[in-house]
Amino acid sequence: MFLNMTTYAALGLWLLAGVLIYACYTDLRFRKVYNTLIVFGLISSLGLWLLNASGPGGVQWLQGVGLAFMCFMPLYLLKGMAAGDVKLAMVVGGILGSAAWMPVAVCIYLVGGVLAMGVVLMQKRGMQLIRNVNAILFFRLHHTHIQLGMEDGTDGINSVGRMPYALAIAIGTLMGVYTQHM
Repeated sequence: MFLNMTTYAALGLWLLAGVLIYACYTDLRFRKVYNTLIVFGLISSLGLWLLNASGPGGVQWLQGVGLAFMCFMPLYLLKGMAAGDVKLAMVVGGILGSAAWMPVAVCIYLVGGVLAMGVVLMQKRGMQLIRNVNAILFFRLHHTHIQLGMEDGTDGINSVGRMPYALAIAIGTLMGVYTQHM
């Protein structure tokens, strides 16, 4: 017995909600998104896409995972997000597929930026943020070597704080999915 497309979409949304709620819990409580959750989400979402009789589900899944990886890997390389957060975004991309990914990615970036600014302001690290932006622009314009670090200092880029990015992924995904289904 095959389920209709609406049933698969509902199952995908339930899977998405469950994965994001648990990821937010572990990221807020333990500052970690566990790989077991990532593997579960990737395998479950691939299974849903393959069982959906409406077309080439495996391709949609792979494109969604790949687009999420390409969207968030640069942020990981700039130390703006942890590897578990990139993998969580890949799970979201796998569940939603490539067609729905880009509006969700834009919302995740926007929410992440707002939350990051909130963390910077709450921790009173605005001057370090300005120094970091200056260092990035100086590097970009003059091709000089810059250092990434975690301690306070005047040279290079130093962290302005940490935040649970799974929360930004969850809120951004909710916003992106909502705007596509209005």
